[in-house]
Amino acid sequence: VLGFADDTTAATRMQWAQEVEAAVLAIMKEFGEEVHPGKTERMRAGPREQTLPEGYIRAAKLVGCWVGCDGGTQEDTNARLKAAGQVWRKLRSQIPGWRLSARLSGRVVQSAVIASLLYGCEIRPFTVAEERRYQRLLNSIARYLTWRPARGGIREMQGSRTMADLRKELGWKTVHE
Repeated sequence: VLGFADDTTAATRMQWAQEVEAAVLAIMKEFGEEVHPGKTERMRAGPREQTLPEGYIRAAKLVGCWVGCDGGTQEDTNARLKAAGQVWRKLRSQIPGWRLSARLSGRVVQSAVIASLLYGCEIRPFTVAEERRYQRLLNSIARYLTWRPARGGIREMQGSRTMADLRKELGWKTVHE
């Protein structure tokens, strides 16, 4: 069991969880601190499918990253992609009016969308599936930023432009670089 409240964290076995929590409360009281009951969370380690006891959660935000009861980061990936998608949707409607080059548009997106997507990720591992999800979002943004209409509104095809070509045009690297 991982229990935390305010800036205090305690890890213990399930059978000792109540005793450890009581000990933490007593120690904090000795130092003149009070643990806020509304901010106290308990997470039991184990498979996501397990039935959780009353008052336990499946994921907790620790050091800026969501960690699941199974040790995974699925919640963190979902939250980051959602937040970066919201930033992108706001920017997407404004960028065409700014009449920026593809490279400069790429810099704007990099400083806003990519920064919000990857902020604090230095501390967590990524699965290949998570990297793919991040890269898929960035690829769709790259396609939008480098799209050029030709006569008749059909996308201008200059040979076979790969995603590597589009990233190079924007001055971007892949997610894992």
